Amino acid sequence: MKNIITYTLGISHLDDTAQNMMTNEIYWLSIDSKSDINNIVNQLVKSNNNKSYLINISSELNNYINNNNEKEYHKNSKQVFFKRFNKEKLDYKKYINCIKSQKNSLAILYIPQNDLNYLTNDNVHKLLKKIKLAAIKFNCSVCFISKNPNLIKLSELLSGKFRILSGFSSLSTVDLGYEYKIHYWLTQSSILSNLAINLQYQHGNFTLDTKSRNTITYRSDENIYYVHKNIIDDKILHSDNWNLINTNHELVEIAEKSYSATLVFSINKIVEIDELAEKIHLIRSTRGNNLKIAIIESQPCIRFSDERLLLACGANLVVHNGTSLAYLFSLLESIQSQVFSKILLNDVKCLIDGMKPLRIKGIISSNVFGDSVNILLQNGLLPIDGKGLLFIFEPMKGLQPEQAFTLCKIRRYGDIITVHDDKIYLFLFSCRLTDEHSALSNIFQLPVENIFQRKATYSRDKDIMQHLKPLLNNTHSAEIAGIKPILNNSSTSIAPEPSVYRPKPITLKFR
Repeated sequence: MKNIITYTLGISHLDDTAQNMMTNEIYWLSIDSKSDINNIVNQLVKSNNNKSYLINISSELNNYINNNNEKEYHKNSKQVFFKRFNKEKLDYKKYINCIKSQKNSLAILYIPQNDLNYLTNDNVHKLLKKIKLAAIKFNCSVCFISKNPNLIKLSELLSGKFRILSGFSSLSTVDLGYEYKIHYWLTQSSILSNLAINLQYQHGNFTLDTKSRNTITYRSDENIYYVHKNIIDDKILHSDNWNLINTNHELVEIAEKSYSATLVFSINKIVEIDELAEKIHLIRSTRGNNLKIAIIESQPCIRFSDERLLLACGANLVVHNGTSLAYLFSLLESIQSQVFSKILLNDVKCLIDGMKPLRIKGIISSNVFGDSVNILLQNGLLPIDGKGLLFIFEPMKGLQPEQAFTLCKIRRYGDIITVHDDKIYLFLFSCRLTDEHSALSNIFQLPVENIFQRKATYSRDKDIMQHLKPLLNNTHSAEIAGIKPILNNSSTSIAPEPSVYRPKPITLKFR
């Protein structure tokens, strides 16, 4: 099992869940005085010095990270953070450059007052998003530190950013010591929010005030279900832990505040799949692997390729229309102990485009057919031996291939058909062997056995490639003359047959 690196604020006797920082995550600590900033920075360095990971702060501080001389350490630890930036506007690159200078590190980034003055709801979101991507790319944990006299304004800016910012806390001076306020703080096992903890500063270290009553209450949403109202009726809710939600949009907003709850989305139109895939990808990439995400098909619309896309974007479960409620509850129960473990690609647009069929369908020339299927076989985003089915048909004696074409109707993108050496080649994108009969019944107007004397089916990539070679080596398009007018007439489907001429009766009149 891979060892998970965590860093700490180093506050003595404080529970790890209130101060640990995970890799690939961002945290923000607001402190109200210069001296306390230096104290917390020095404590961060000392507390994480046992790890073989560089702490990116400044050149002055890096010089003594591994210095064991305590006196020399404190001599060099003064005023290490207060640099002046000449730029008048918020510059994202200077923070990103600090992160990418060394991988696998804790990056402690001081935000000067000049940059704080330029923070707005829009650009703080942009800043955090860019830093989040950099933290993931370089496997860093990022801790922003700021001296902010206006904590209320900063809280308003950061309180809604918890889907990108994993922790926000503040350290302020009170009469008898310090107050460490956790606005929210996420760890692998819990969520903390709205907590005030009393601290003392003793012997060069912040420590928990044992004389005060400090109680940490953890908010666990492990057994909470948020379910779209289209899926179940309010009267049959399992318990008070089940909550009906009106829209998928509201479910996304709830997901931004959840840690390990179960979210059940509803979908009933094929045009909603891409948008829902993007939302699920965002939830999974920002809220972590403990959330349980299920998509229920309230109307038939999810194809096998769409199901694979939703699962690749972060869903734990896809349930098709017609599933009984009893079985649905069993399926939701089965994912309660799951932690999402698949590799999640960063670019959701590339993921969606890569898992979609080619924008071509119907009758095409043999060389285009061969090239199109070959492109799909080389697509690494599609599963091995799961890209589709290749059929090779031999028409009945006396039946020309172009005549067989008039009996087929192809509707889906990615489903293509051609002719080569008096054989008909049909490729159905993302079709499973179990769906072969129903798929062919929907394409051909007559039973396949009445049209073709032989049929071969291939599903494995190497078998498809082997039988695709004659088409890849073919230099003549549309060898049979009869296919040319069909190709010219429509590249997507067969034109409707002309209606039969029926003469109308007339009355003859004689003079």
